[in-house]
Amino acid sequence: GRRGGQFFGRGRSYSGQTRQRDEETAVREEEKALPADVRLLTELQGHSKKITAIAFEPTSQQVYTASFDGTVRTWSSVTGEAVTCVEVGGEVDSMLLAGGFLFVGFHKGTEGIIKVWNMATGSDHILTGHKGGINCLAIAGTALVSGGQDHSLRVWNFNQQAGIFMSQAIITKEDGGHSSCIIAITVLGPYMFTTDFDGTILVWDLTAGKVTQSLTCAHDGPIMQLLVYESHMLSAGIDGVIKVWEVLSSPAPGMVLKPEPDFVFDKDKSEEGPRRAKLQRPGILAMAGTSDPAGTPILMVSYNGEKCVRLFELPSFSSRGYLVPVEMARTLASVSTTGTVMMTGDQNGAVRIFAWQPTLLAS
Repeated sequence: GRRGGQFFGRGRSYSGQTRQRDEETAVREEEKALPADVRLLTELQGHSKKITAIAFEPTSQQVYTASFDGTVRTWSSVTGEAVTCVEVGGEVDSMLLAGGFLFVGFHKGTEGIIKVWNMATGSDHILTGHKGGINCLAIAGTALVSGGQDHSLRVWNFNQQAGIFMSQAIITKEDGGHSSCIIAITVLGPYMFTTDFDGTILVWDLTAGKVTQSLTCAHDGPIMQLLVYESHMLSAGIDGVIKVWEVLSSPAPGMVLKPEPDFVFDKDKSEEGPRRAKLQRPGILAMAGTSDPAGTPILMVSYNGEKCVRLFELPSFSSRGYLVPVEMARTLASVSTTGTVMMTGDQNGAVRIFAWQPTLLAS
């Protein structure tokens, strides 16, 4: 689902000595080019406004894209050709493919709506209750969880008899939830992690159904994305930094994440020496994990105002180049089929698919 995810590397750990490379010092936008080991496969054209979500359905081998233009489109991952285009009735904020269902979160006026399609039967129904945008969707156990602009988390359970999802719980600030707009959700084992506009990370014990840990001021402002990497949780914010939090091997109540990050990555600090003024540092819009053909974990990161997606090798955060041209990507995805491909959705409605390729080394 949007704003949450996980990928796993090869058993490395972080320390305060993690390397930061500065090869990108003074690289101008026009000098950025694709790395030698990456090629642009295709561009999917059809959306007219920013892309908010990308998903892949392995059975049909189709790519699903959602946009603020109010449509969800499907594409053949083999030919790149458009297959279907569905008008959902409002600006799409989030999308999730899981458990044989397609969930699309959108807003129409002040109303937030989730449309649910049963992929096997083709039937659909809507879930209402949110006010404003529905920024994130996730599956926790057997339930659907949605996070909204209205500061609430909503839990929906599938009713087998009726064949539809139904509201089970509404979690607000008064119930121990968030006090600002919810942006990201990710689930790891028996825990759910949620972020908000104020820079808070809440950790939920799914068994108990309540918050077990609260990290206030985890970032200076909105936390746009969470990503599980090995035994760590990565968080990316509008403050322009990525923080690496250790997930404790023996979690206890109130202590699932180590309270202080193991490492903070600031590309501006590594590139330019003295840190830029806070207002000048570009915020992070999207982050996703992938891996190169050798299995090395790679982080894809989109920064506000940039016409590229940056690639960083983990755990060192050394640069692996740029995906170009991509105009301020709002969503990123990685899919493994015959090989690993990287997908970007930008603010202008363009979806691009990039693939790793072998490099020819001079003998």
